[in-house]
Amino acid sequence: MNCIFRKGQLLAFALVSLLATQTMGAAIDLPRSPHNVKPFRSDQPDLQRRANEPFFEIDVKTLNANSPISELCKKNLHVIESAQELFQLQNQCEYILGSLHITNYDSNVLDLSSLRAIGGDLIVQDSPELIRMQASNLNKIEGLFQLQGLTSLVSVEIPTLKFCRSLEWKVVPILNYVSMDAQNIEIVEDIIISDTSLANIENFNKIQEIDTFNINNNRFLETIHSNIKTIRGQFSVHANAKELELEMPYLREVENITIRDTSLVYLPQLTNVKSSLEFIENYFYELNLNNLQKIGGTLGIINNVNLMKIDLENVTDIQGGLMITDNESLEEINFLPNLKQIGGAIFFEGSFKDVMFDSLKLVKGSAFIKSSSNVLDCNKWTNPLNGRSIIRGGKFTCISGKKENTLNVKQDGTVLEKGFKDLTQESEDSKRRLISKLTNSTAPTMQLNFVLIGMCLLSMLLL
Repeated sequence: MNCIFRKGQLLAFALVSLLATQTMGAAIDLPRSPHNVKPFRSDQPDLQRRANEPFFEIDVKTLNANSPISELCKKNLHVIESAQELFQLQNQCEYILGSLHITNYDSNVLDLSSLRAIGGDLIVQDSPELIRMQASNLNKIEGLFQLQGLTSLVSVEIPTLKFCRSLEWKVVPILNYVSMDAQNIEIVEDIIISDTSLANIENFNKIQEIDTFNINNNRFLETIHSNIKTIRGQFSVHANAKELELEMPYLREVENITIRDTSLVYLPQLTNVKSSLEFIENYFYELNLNNLQKIGGTLGIINNVNLMKIDLENVTDIQGGLMITDNESLEEINFLPNLKQIGGAIFFEGSFKDVMFDSLKLVKGSAFIKSSSNVLDCNKWTNPLNGRSIIRGGKFTCISGKKENTLNVKQDGTVLEKGFKDLTQESEDSKRRLISKLTNSTAPTMQLNFVLIGMCLLSMLLL
């Protein structure tokens, strides 16, 4: 019995000693952290830079055959036609090296939420059942992001996308909702948006330069706003809503511009157009491009029914032709006071009362000026002060009301021949010839009918 008691005492003593040792150890041991983690100092200047970087660390361009990802993810091309095929791909891949083509897709919803980066193109096309597309974690598309032939697609949700080389959306006629970080997305080549139901395209604030900006056939589109500074190729806006307001406040240089069917154009910083500049069938009342200096091709201002005022006061050189026609409300062509040279031909037609070019010295092509107004004075063109015409393209025609003046000139501007024609008298002569021809017919009844028909037709032509 005494033996058992002593063993109990020894066991109790051992337990007390063990607890005391653990308590003391806990009091003197320093906190531990994993061996590969270093404390992060918030005062380091690197902190803000890291906070602004994209959240993914892997660049798909650096992945190669030796990278620790599935072989499936390294294929050059993935063609997906079903939700099951897409599930199998995303089950193995967050990053894919090649392109992803989704065509004839069999589901209403396209969910790419498991993908973070695509090393090639993302093309979704010819899937009439597709209604909604979402890619909540997709951050980068190295190639083209194309949507085409998606006749039922209503919404696209890509809130984290920061980069794609080109964006091309065509024939998505009922697409009306896009969730995109347009403030921060970077696109370096092309933006083409055609045949959608989008109401506005705004805030491409991070894009400085681009190859193509083409927005067309979006029937509900009322606003385009972008901070793009340079367009290296085509800049085209046409066939959108008639109420469309186009604002590009920082655009300075463009290769080629065609703008149609807009109610407002705001390009206050535009300085240089390397090729042609055209405004056709717009609805704005005023066009102000007073920082523009040079046009490398043709300037065309055509059939803008409300246009009353134009400011191109700093343009000094148009290397192509100059066409101003069918602008019903434009009373004077006097908005190019510092233009010195036109490299092509002149073609003016409308109801304007005056044409003034205070600084123009040379027109390398021919010239045709026609106004329905009798007030237009053609003499300033047909009777040059120094005997030499500024028109060097061979022929000049000026029609004011019913009077036509013509010049034939040599390449040095020497006037070879002048001509004048009274178009009113010419019309009367044509009328008499027609009546005479009709009355010489053999059947009297037919004569009268032909006379009446001829006079009606002639009256219609003269009106």
